Amino acid sequence: MSLEEENNSKPKNDECFILVPSCDAYSDAWDPFFAFFFKYWPDCPFKVYLVTETKVFPDPRVTTITLKKDFGWANNVDMALKQISGKYFVYFLEDVFLMKKVDTARILRLFEMLKRDNVACLRLYPSPEPDMPYTKDVGEGERLGVIAQNAPYRVSTMTAIWKKESFLNLMKVGENAWQMEWEGTKRSSLDSELFLSVYEKNPAISYFS
Repeated sequence: MSLEEENNSKPKNDECFILVPSCDAYSDAWDPFFAFFFKYWPDCPFKVYLVTETKVFPDPRVTTITLKKDFGWANNVDMALKQISGKYFVYFLEDVFLMKKVDTARILRLFEMLKRDNVACLRLYPSPEPDMPYTKDVGEGERLGVIAQNAPYRVSTMTAIWKKESFLNLMKVGENAWQMEWEGTKRSSLDSELFLSVYEKNPAISYFS
């Protein structure tokens, strides 16, 4: 059995999943996206879902959710999230390509900390960086920061682990992704949920776009 087959056969974490919202028009990006994704994260412990209208990505490691037509970004994401049972997910844009091996053990530690501390969002790539240090112990010398309640782009579509309920509460049906970042940030400033991020010197996910 090859390493790829061995990793693919391992049970996946059913609490969290990878979500890649896309559309048929961007299908040209799928081959390079998933080539880099599985090259640099071959032991990804989460199921991977791609959201499209009608086209399917022919790879057994990817589950394609076909919505039959484009209902708009927020509607598409809402419909997809409600079809998947996990309470947490990692959001990926289809045009950001991994460029460095992902430390799966670190991702799993961060995920456990997110659950422990009831974190709404943990940004795996610091865009932008957090505003102040997070003072609770997160183990293994990990250094995280808090994204302030009034910070610009507190809500971002950059790669992050999200609590699904928090994401759905911030998203408004009918919006596009840029509106979600802008208006969702305004909405998030009205609540005190915890938003964290890694720092630029030590991102948990490294990619180019």
